[in-house]
Amino acid sequence: MDHLKSYWDNTPTPNRNILEIQALAEKKTSPVIRSIRKQLTIEIVGYSAFLLVYYDFFDGHKKPLSLNLLLVAAMLLLLAHNAFGYTLSKRPVLGENLLDNLRTKSLQIKQYAVISISSKILAMAGIFSFFLGMGIQWNNARYAALAAITGIVALQGFLLWKVWAARIKRMNATIAELS
Repeated sequence: MDHLKSYWDNTPTPNRNILEIQALAEKKTSPVIRSIRKQLTIEIVGYSAFLLVYYDFFDGHKKPLSLNLLLVAAMLLLLAHNAFGYTLSKRPVLGENLLDNLRTKSLQIKQYAVISISSKILAMAGIFSFFLGMGIQWNNARYAALAAITGIVALQGFLLWKVWAARIKRMNATIAELS
């Protein structure tokens, strides 16, 4: 606990006047939330632009309806994942004390980590299914390329899991220090 207190005492505080602090409190926003919202907006525009042009640019009209629906579902899954993450980061946890709040937030982060990893892997599978689903003459080189793509997606899933595991471990260490 002394470690946290000394860290708190030595942390420099930003110079903000009372009007800036009141404005932040009224908006219920922060610079981190603003950057997350900016990233969410950019991704919404990007995914939406992709969905507007894929039918013509990537021969969606030549593919079966099931593959088109799979691609749209994959894009919507990515959008829903990002919106859920934004909502989770914006919503405060209101509890009796700081320790209860951290425990609740830790549980929410663990649940979101599972959603994050699985939704990204499922979305990539849907996107690859669309592009690889029809009209490809399969040979050994293409099977090798598919295996490499699958390996890359699996590696990305593993690395994403490691990032989330480190975040959760850090949060649990903080909870343990406060307990």
